[in-house]
Amino acid sequence: MQWATRKVQRLVLPWLVGMAVMVVTMITLLDLVTPAPLLLIAALTIGPILAAFSRSTGAVLAVGTYTLLLAMVMAWRDGIWGSREQLFYVCMISVVTALSAIAATIHRRTRQLLEAGDLRLAAVAESSDDSVVIQDLDGTTLAWYAGAERMYGYRRDEMIGRPISLIMPTAEATDLPHLMERVSRGEHIDHFEAKRVTKDGTILDVSVNFSPIRDHQGNVIAAAAIGRNITDRKRAEALAQQIQQRTTLNERLECLGQLAGGVAHDFNNLLAVILNYTDFVAEELPDNKGAQADLARIRGAAERAQALVRQLLVFARREPNHTEEVSLPSIIKSTGDLLTKTLGEQIKLITKNPAQHLNISADGGQIEQVLLNLVLNARDAMPDGGTLVIEANRVQLDGDESGLQPSLPAGNYARLLVSDTGTGMSSEVITHAFEPFFTTKPKDKGVGLGLATVYGIVSRAGGAISIYSELGIGTTMRVYLPLSEQSATAVAEPRAGLPRPARGERALVVEDEPAVRDLVVRILERHGYHVVAADNGPFALEVLQEHPVDIVISDVIMPEMSGPELIRRLHQQHPRLPVVFMSGYSDGLLAAQDMIDSDIPLVQKPFTAAELLNAVHQGLQTALSENYVRT
Repeated sequence: MQWATRKVQRLVLPWLVGMAVMVVTMITLLDLVTPAPLLLIAALTIGPILAAFSRSTGAVLAVGTYTLLLAMVMAWRDGIWGSREQLFYVCMISVVTALSAIAATIHRRTRQLLEAGDLRLAAVAESSDDSVVIQDLDGTTLAWYAGAERMYGYRRDEMIGRPISLIMPTAEATDLPHLMERVSRGEHIDHFEAKRVTKDGTILDVSVNFSPIRDHQGNVIAAAAIGRNITDRKRAEALAQQIQQRTTLNERLECLGQLAGGVAHDFNNLLAVILNYTDFVAEELPDNKGAQADLARIRGAAERAQALVRQLLVFARREPNHTEEVSLPSIIKSTGDLLTKTLGEQIKLITKNPAQHLNISADGGQIEQVLLNLVLNARDAMPDGGTLVIEANRVQLDGDESGLQPSLPAGNYARLLVSDTGTGMSSEVITHAFEPFFTTKPKDKGVGLGLATVYGIVSRAGGAISIYSELGIGTTMRVYLPLSEQSATAVAEPRAGLPRPARGERALVVEDEPAVRDLVVRILERHGYHVVAADNGPFALEVLQEHPVDIVISDVIMPEMSGPELIRRLHQQHPRLPVVFMSGYSDGLLAAQDMIDSDIPLVQKPFTAAELLNAVHQGLQTALSENYVRT
């Protein structure tokens, strides 16, 4: 801007001096026809005054000298040479010339000081990393400094005289008149965050400070805009917000998991009693059809409750996990018929499987449940029909992907995608989607455990899940599972039946919950065992002093003394005494917390009589093979 101003000055100031000389000369020529020579001589003082605007002392003195000479010539021609009037006008022209020279000097010095300040400001603007731009109130670029060149990619000659909206997205350009109106009122606008477009089309986040520029009368004539590139900061803030949201969600899900796991653990004890005592009553009343029907309803309700508890345990990652090598494409293929029947005729099912193997280490049945739950969710989101795509492929993650719950380290993963063309989810729904009992469906359409179960299974398998959804367009669920290169398991082992009846072996049952303790005692006694019971660890140690046993069946989590601590003390005296643990928690979780020895059998609550009896039989057979002798 200073460069343009100096250029204008170099063009205009010589014209001021020339105009002063021309005016003086014209006044002299008018003297030939005017009847008032003294008035014309007085008018000659206009010359030095005009020359003063050039801010050149030499020019003022030159014009003043020229004017004085012309005045003397005019006085000689008009016959007033040497008169008092001539001396007065000569003095008047000399005084006006001197005053004009002083004014020009002061004006020039003031301008030099101002220009020096402007140059210093320009030097600061040129060296700044921020973009410094000066624009008039209509948005035309007046000055474009080096920082702006570096930030936006436009050279100075490409922007001077052009609208500043050239570097603004269309939506931002519409705000410019309002901003300039505020600046025209003398308002300073600080830290105004906006988008800007570089010459190569890159979108930047910038923080701009607008300041008014005033003329000598104090009128706002332009605006200075200082912009700072905050793109990296905005990205970092967005990433930090994502991490915070992910951490908050993980913590909330973890707390809900602990709560759900605790409730399910206690509820399992009640279900074990209900289910087994229902069987006992059914055995006692085989001919009572009315009672049998009622008992069947009780068992059905209890089994539904048991299924609900299992889903809670899956979410809490406390459900027993039978890990095996399975092929993800094979699971999709094998469940195809079931999924087709589940979806109905209104929904088109498309499956895409990769040519290469995608083997994962997981519980095959639970992965099938994941797929089924996701498909059911998608079906419910398409009440009027639509398209459902199931796809499996291999992907590589960098470890910084956003939206994954929970987060995953970098590596290769198998990815299962379930995409629908349904109603979609809002961001608020996505935030709570994995929470147990959260649902947007009517009360009779679900209890809100579908995605919670999926989350529990996937996270327990070492994977993660993410949701991408747009309202009115559809939803894509992405499940990531760690790859395994081993062969997929084709056939699962059949479930074992009841073992042979006992032959009078003695068993000690240690359980703090009376109903569960009585249940275990009854199951064992009905199968031929001699049973003693204790409600805590210290009492169990006392019982063993008087009643030697062949096997101990103990709960894991108990007050006063835990099951593992009890067994540790028992094994100090009876190292080979066989043990079976009972717990509502999974063996994987208990082993991970170093609570139990992985070699000790664990029966998951709620258990059936067959499951308990098989575990006890296995423990006794192991002790027999090691020649354990009851003490």
